[in-house]
This record gives sequence, structure tokens and C-alpha cells, in this order.
Amino acid sequence: MPQNLTVAQVAALLEVTPITVRRWINDKKLPAKQLFGGPWRIARADLEAASELEFTDEQIAAVKAL
Repeated sequence: MPQNLTVAQVAALLEVTPITVRRWINDKKLPAKQLFGGPWRIARADLEAASELEFTDEQIAAVKAL
């Protein structure tokens, strides 16, 4: 798995919609970077550290399996 994930990759990994991932980004619950108006990128380390999000046990296991 790459070091930086797209919104779609994070959504698929956590079994949520891309809209949910974007909401987490907008709410500052999930750190992400966007360069020059391009797609959002979420660092694996930031995803692993996003403890403010109420992940299920299955989602936590999926993140740890990266």
C-alpha cells in the first residue's frame, strides 16, 4: 500500500463513503494534503493516528494491516 492514500482508497479501506472521508478532512478530524487543487492525499501515518474518529474494530484492524 502506498504511503499516501486517496480519499477513495481510505473510503474503501474503512468501508465508508468518500463523502464521509471528505467530511472528516473538512472537520479537521483526518489530516490530509491537497496540492494545487488536486486530489486529497492522506498519509498512512495520519490515518493510523486519527484516533478522534470513532473507528469500528474492523476498521482499526484494516488500518493496522496496511
